[in-house]
Amino acid sequence: MPFPLAEELRRALDQHIPRLLAAATSEFGALGADSFFAPLPERLARGKRTRALAAACGWLAAGGDEDVTDPLFSIALALELYQLHALVHDDIIDHACTRRGLPALHVAYARTHAEAGWAGSGDDYGVASAILAGDYLLSAASDAAYAACINAPEAWARFALLTREVAVGQYLDVRAEHEPDPADALAAALGVLTHKSANYSVVHPVALGALVAGADTDLIATLDALTTPWGQAFQLRDDDLGVFGDPDLTGKPSGDDLREGKRTVLLALTLQRAAASERDWLLAQLRDGAWDDAAIDRARHLIIACGAREEHEARIRALVAEGDAILEDANLPDAGRDACRWLGSALVERDA
Repeated sequence: MPFPLAEELRRALDQHIPRLLAAATSEFGALGADSFFAPLPERLARGKRTRALAAACGWLAAGGDEDVTDPLFSIALALELYQLHALVHDDIIDHACTRRGLPALHVAYARTHAEAGWAGSGDDYGVASAILAGDYLLSAASDAAYAACINAPEAWARFALLTREVAVGQYLDVRAEHEPDPADALAAALGVLTHKSANYSVVHPVALGALVAGADTDLIATLDALTTPWGQAFQLRDDDLGVFGDPDLTGKPSGDDLREGKRTVLLALTLQRAAASERDWLLAQLRDGAWDDAAIDRARHLIIACGAREEHEARIRALVAEGDAILEDANLPDAGRDACRWLGSALVERDA
């Protein structure tokens, strides 16, 4: 079970986010922008709050109160708003149709266009609207982060680093889908994993929670060291779910990472281990993008049969153990240690 502060923070976010978006709708209501904001509340409501709860772990590790206070709440809100911003733009880049069990935001806007019978391309309208909604969410996230960081300039610098790093990591991910497979595909995949997801999903949120609680540089260094392997393990679990996950739980079609040509660590391990004929088939599938259900099933069988999935799971376990060992040696208050211990497990023991 999550630690008590996690549940309190989750409830506070769930209560505040609808009010925040209602205020935004009211602010721009005279402009007739209701349709711009209408799809956002449900998508924000369905978030798992992973990054917000990671910030709570950092907060407790730095000796923060065991109640939700303004700096923690504001940085948690910033991370949730930023997360949806990133997902909205990611879905456009990946041509994804669903997210969190709902139509992706650009698809939802396209449907609004069709239902209203407006002129022009509904798809173009959907993409343009979603890009702008993502920009709005980034601005709202920055407002919340600024409120959290007024007395913690190091936290503001860290939040800015998070946003820059995600942009570069996303670019590296996009490039990897288009360039020839590098000689060391595994190292390349690990680099993308770290900068696109692991740092932004786990390392930076924990550090931000600690910084707004007044953490010094030594504690931040310790937290960065223990959360880096955990963040990598978190993304490796996501990559496994992207191939083998239950769509009723993940909110996305099963096998989507294959359809989108994601150059993941799981894929790199498969290409290393597969027989030449199977490797050539898989590379051809990734190039052509001709994925039907039979091809997805064949790829899944290949990933398992060649031992790639087993090695992938072993890497997850090793990364979790690496972070656990650092945690055991860290000088943290009991509440912070317990929260971080919960986080290390929750990041990988999941099916969504």
